[in-house]
Amino acid sequence: MKEGYAEVEHALRSCSSVDECRDALHRVNPNLGLIDCKDSVDLANVIVDQNNACTINPSRSAAILLRNFYSDDRIEQITKKILTDCIADPHTTNLDPLTTPDQRAKMVEEYEQMCSNNASELNTCLLRKLRWSSLGVHYDWTRRTYRGTSASDMPQWACHLYQDALEAADDVSGSSLSKGGYRPQAALVNFFHSHRTSDRLGGHKDDVEARDQSPLVILALGLPCVFLLGGDTKAGITPAPILFNSGDVLVLSKEARQWFHGVPTILKSSVNRPHHPDGSVADVLKRTRLSVSIREVWGCALMQILSNDRSSHDEAIIREREELAKEAPRTAFWKAQRKLRAVQTLETMKKEAAEKYTSKVRE
Repeated sequence: MKEGYAEVEHALRSCSSVDECRDALHRVNPNLGLIDCKDSVDLANVIVDQNNACTINPSRSAAILLRNFYSDDRIEQITKKILTDCIADPHTTNLDPLTTPDQRAKMVEEYEQMCSNNASELNTCLLRKLRWSSLGVHYDWTRRTYRGTSASDMPQWACHLYQDALEAADDVSGSSLSKGGYRPQAALVNFFHSHRTSDRLGGHKDDVEARDQSPLVILALGLPCVFLLGGDTKAGITPAPILFNSGDVLVLSKEARQWFHGVPTILKSSVNRPHHPDGSVADVLKRTRLSVSIREVWGCALMQILSNDRSSHDEAIIREREELAKEAPRTAFWKAQRKLRAVQTLETMKKEAAEKYTSKVRE
C-alpha cells in the first residue's frame, strides 16, 4: 500500500533538521528521500500520479523548482519591503481587527528595539503575532473567497517576480507560461514563526480562484522548510518532499495547480547570515519563514469591471474595521476574524460583473 499525504506529513511534523527529515522519511518508506537538488529542476519526473506512474512528458511539465532564484541581498530587500509596506494599510492582515494603523506601522520599530535589548518578551511583540498579509485583491480567509470590493495595488516587486519566475520556468521546462498572458492580481504573505509549532501549513489546494489553472508562484524567504507536493487527492499518492530554501521559487501550473501541497515542518537555519544594517530584517530571516504566493484571480476583463466599483465600498469596509476594533477586546480573536467578511460573495460579484460586461459588449 502506498503512503498517502497524511502519513508523510505526520512523519515530518516534529523534524527540525535535514537529517531528521531524511530519517523520518526512511522510516515511512526506505525508498522515499528528500529532494535536495542543487540546481533548478523540472519536478514532473518525481511527482507520482494515482497509478504510481511518473509524469515525464516535458509538454506536461507542471511543477518547476527554481533554486537560488534570489541572492541574499535581494532576499533582504524584499523582506524589508514586506515589513515596511506590505503589513500596513491599504493591505490587510490578521491583526487588522485588533489593532490601529499606528500600531501596525510601529510593529517593526517595536520588534527592533526588543532585538537590540535581547528582551525575553520578544515572542510577545506584535510582529510575532502576524500570520498573514493580503496584497492586491484581498482574500477572505473565513469564507475562502476573494473580496473584489476590497483591494490594494499589487507591489511592483511582486509583479516582476511573477513574470520573471514564469520566464525562468520556461527556460527549465521548455514550456511557454510567460507567453500565456497571465497577470498577477493577488499575493498572500504567510509568516511562520519558529517559536510557535502551530505555524505550519496543512495539505491544501489553492482552488478558489476563478482562474484556477493559471500559474501559482511561491517565493520562500527566511528559514528553510520541507514543502510537500502531492497529487489531486491525498489518498494513495505519495507526496514529493522538497527542501525549500530561502530565495527558492516554486512554480505550479497546469495540473499541478490543483495538487495538494503544504509545509509540515520548519527547519533550523543552516546559514549564518551576515550582519545587515537593518537589524529587524536580519533577525526576522533567522527566526521566521515567510512565504509569498502570487496568483491571477479572475482575469483582466473581470478585474477592470470590478475596479470601477471598488471606491464605492471603501468607506463601508473602513467603518466595518472600526467597529471590529472596538469589539475586539471583548471578543475572541477568531470571532472577530469571522465577522470581517466580504461585502459581497465571489459568486454574486462574478454574476454582476458578467452582466455588466455583457451589457457593455452589446452597447
